[in-house]
Amino acid sequence: MRQVAMIRSTHKTIQDYFKPTAVSSKRDIALTEKTPSFGSVLQGALNSDTPARPSEHTGLSVRDYMNRRLDAIASRSAIRSKIDQPPPGSNPDRATQVSLDEKAVAASQKTAMAAIPQPLSAKAERQAIQHAIQRAAERYNIPSDLIQSVVRCESNFQPEALSHAGAQGLMQLMPATADDLGVTDPFDIQQNIDGGTRYLRQMLDRFEGDIERALAAYNAGPETVGRYGGIPPYRETQAYVEKVMRYAARAKTNGRV
Repeated sequence: MRQVAMIRSTHKTIQDYFKPTAVSSKRDIALTEKTPSFGSVLQGALNSDTPARPSEHTGLSVRDYMNRRLDAIASRSAIRSKIDQPPPGSNPDRATQVSLDEKAVAASQKTAMAAIPQPLSAKAERQAIQHAIQRAAERYNIPSDLIQSVVRCESNFQPEALSHAGAQGLMQLMPATADDLGVTDPFDIQQNIDGGTRYLRQMLDRFEGDIERALAAYNAGPETVGRYGGIPPYRETQAYVEKVMRYAARAKTNGRV
């Protein structure tokens, strides 16, 4: 069916919009020649040095709008460039060196942790104590049974023993005594037994080989024994000497303290 509908606002048919008729009047020709195309208007706005008057609807001229778009594109390009580049003043080689240094520190810490001695098992600890006692007995010419008895009375074979008075380790060396004996680690099995046995040897030499007085001096101090001329009348010291002698006798008979 032939389209005859009219568009009310223009009084033109739909076909007129798709097939515009030729200009029929001189007035129409003049208007057509004077009306610039959109492309020429846009190019003129961009090339003009005089700001165009803003549109009543948008508030922006075509030139301002295009300039804003160009500025936005330039800003995004600059931001992307900054993201892709390293921070100002940064040194890629320095960053690599820092990473290598961190790895070296981690490796060093791992090596240091591996060098820390691990706790001994109960069996290994007993063997280490017996070895240290035997070595000290030979070195200072004191019966190993007597050394074992002192260790038992002092700490009951506990290398980490610490008394309220501050005595340390297997043979309960006081800090000042340990320093005099050159013991740098009183909780080390070998150092503690060697130092304690050497001190016991000194007491034996001072009291002419008298074991009981030497033991009393080990417990209460040589000055106290010297002042009393023998075992002082202290219940703790007297019980200590008696217990060590009993343990030593048992060890000599049975082979165990």
